[in-house]
Amino acid sequence: MQLKPLTINDRSLFYEYYKENPAKCSYLSFANLFLWKDAEDIRFFEYEKHLVATGKSIYNGERYFMMPLGGCLCGKLKAFLDQQFGTDYHIYGITHLDVEKVRENCGEFFHIERVRDMDNYVYRSDKLITLSGKKLHGKRNHINQFKEQYSYTYEPLTSSNLAMLRPFIEAWYEKKQAEGDDSILLEKTALENALTHFDALELKGGVILVEGKVVAFSIGERLNEDTALIHFEKADTDYRGAYPIINQEFVKHAWSDVTYINREDDMGIEGLRKAKLSYQPDMMVEMYSAKPKA
Repeated sequence: MQLKPLTINDRSLFYEYYKENPAKCSYLSFANLFLWKDAEDIRFFEYEKHLVATGKSIYNGERYFMMPLGGCLCGKLKAFLDQQFGTDYHIYGITHLDVEKVRENCGEFFHIERVRDMDNYVYRSDKLITLSGKKLHGKRNHINQFKEQYSYTYEPLTSSNLAMLRPFIEAWYEKKQAEGDDSILLEKTALENALTHFDALELKGGVILVEGKVVAFSIGERLNEDTALIHFEKADTDYRGAYPIINQEFVKHAWSDVTYINREDDMGIEGLRKAKLSYQPDMMVEMYSAKPKA
């Protein structure tokens, strides 16, 4: 069987499947798959009214599949995957909303386990805008200090002004690479895909400028009817409060019409987990994986 490389023209096919099966987590978003298609060799195939995305992990090169769109995991699909690819793979993108159905349908064929590092952090949009409450007092303080120290403007990002991000992006990733994080360049490739196909992917973005200089930006999309998904958020930490203020301003200007903001996972990175927990998530989309039994 031939795996099809993911192209921007395949977006319409995925959205046909989303009509009956809206994406419930970041991993099943077409934009997310497309952004990471080069870094993880993401491809897809259709099998008996199932649409299945597949890729290779950037960490160990292991073949993985995403939870199929259009149906649930079943013994027949497992047999097909085993025949085509062997049994050394994982299936990801199984949310807590689907895991019981997966266990009922094919628990005898798969080891199913929780993957905490892949859990999606979800917040109420109004809470990220107001930052009300004692637990978010520190975030409000950082934003107030930023406003007191800097004269700034917020601008929505469009395809016509994306070029302003280029110097900032180059400097941000050069700094990370100099710190010894070569894998960050894979994320840069994903960001380049976002900039190149900004309109085709129906992305939204926002940028914070201080005296005309980019100090922070964020890019996201509508994941489903009531949730927006944030793909990228970068800030210059020399400007204290730059991260909290782009978080607040982007949600206020771009996503005040949705109920929830999904800020993806923490990849098991301690600092990132601490930062995402500090915003007091309203819910976690718990994620599970399925591994074929011998």
